[in-house]
Amino acid sequence: MKKFFVLLLSIMMIMSLFACGNSSSGQGTEEPTETGDLDLPEISFNYSSNFPETHRVSKLDQAWFEELEEKANIKITPYWSNSLTSAASPYTETANGVSDITHIAPGNEKDHFVIENAVGFFFYGTKNKEVLYNAAVDLFESTPEWQAEYEGVKVLWLGSMGDLFAFTKEEITDVQDLKGAAIRCTEDQAYQLVEKMGGTAVRMPVSELYESLEKGTVQGIINGTNTIEQYQLGDLLGYALDLGLSGSFAVHAFINEDSWNKLTPDQQDILMETCKERALAQMVAIDEWTQLSGDYCRDLGMVFKTLSDEDQAKLDAFYEEMAQIKIQELNDAGYDGQAIFDRARSLVEKYNEQFN
Repeated sequence: MKKFFVLLLSIMMIMSLFACGNSSSGQGTEEPTETGDLDLPEISFNYSSNFPETHRVSKLDQAWFEELEEKANIKITPYWSNSLTSAASPYTETANGVSDITHIAPGNEKDHFVIENAVGFFFYGTKNKEVLYNAAVDLFESTPEWQAEYEGVKVLWLGSMGDLFAFTKEEITDVQDLKGAAIRCTEDQAYQLVEKMGGTAVRMPVSELYESLEKGTVQGIINGTNTIEQYQLGDLLGYALDLGLSGSFAVHAFINEDSWNKLTPDQQDILMETCKERALAQMVAIDEWTQLSGDYCRDLGMVFKTLSDEDQAKLDAFYEEMAQIKIQELNDAGYDGQAIFDRARSLVEKYNEQFN
């Protein structure tokens, strides 16, 4: 618990540092605000989140709400744990006006997001979060076809939930041991991996996961360590296999287009700047969250394993094979899959040189 509050304090300090260039040292209403003396109208938005209020991600959200109200006069009413939009179709519901702003866990409405699901396979070969974040943001901003998948909303930020592990009840030493097992997956990479190994990949809301594990409906999950801690699943799972892969950076939050248009240009600018800070704060925190949650799992007796060099090489070859399949799927859908893949790989190379 002490480590958690230290981490939260660190995150708040990081967010303050990102914003310090515009901060004012004065106090009281007569002093200039952080945005100067702008006369900004009060705007109230609801906010739908896939995560519970106590989740580490939600703590970042709550700090962001305060910043929005202070800087832009935007007041947020949160609805946690899919209590406003559903887990199955958050994009469609937000585009239709059910929610003003929505924070999702990627992997929903798979058939709609053809490009987003494909590009998640194009960033293999690195777990460096700075590389992955910057490459994904650049690819999104330079790929109009990807942006077009979010018609009716404006994308606010991209994010990831960290490194992926296969958590199971029974011991496994390599991914071939997933054969015959029902495994809950959110990331499309994990879904395809389980199917390739002869298992059954299952998509289900996280709210159903504890009961499904308890009853044996599923025998494991592929996700980050943070999910195990935040949803108290550690007593149901005994083993964790590091898959040598980070969850893809994909769109995590968006605002309904009509809601966006209610904002003044100044409010829009402030919103997007604070969203950048919000995304960077999560990127900085991911690895530490993974470590803290991993310690929680180990304290419960969970056994962590890594793949042998030989098995990891086989798994890396699978990721490359899947990338080629996704290129063809994009081509079949009328896109230039090879061009999108080449751009993604060049961005990975560019940021590998910068951050490694």
